[in-house]
Amino acid sequence: MASSSDTGLSGAVKLVYGLYLASLIVGITVIIGVVIAHVKQPEARGTKYESHFRNQIISFWVGLAVIIVGWMLTVVLVGYAVILGAWIWILYRTIRGLLRILDDRAYA
Repeated sequence: MASSSDTGLSGAVKLVYGLYLASLIVGITVIIGVVIAHVKQPEARGTKYESHFRNQIISFWVGLAVIIVGWMLTVVLVGYAVILGAWIWILYRTIRGLLRILDDRAYA
């Protein structure tokens, strides 16, 4: 049986994935999601949830960096492809993580 801490962490992981998906419509929710992931990650040390929070944090920061580079490259038009690639990569990692947590498995 899952402890209340596990249930809380599982809920937080699902919430962050949901906020990431919602950011496709309302962009600001991804900021709320990454803050939650940063706050909850220390609590998840040594559990399967740690890999999910790590995935969420990496997806945000790497995705943001690539999108910024893509934005700067829009002057030469290649930036649009870079931004699209970043969004697809973030979406893939988010959906993969959500499916794994719904199966009660670690991300990695």
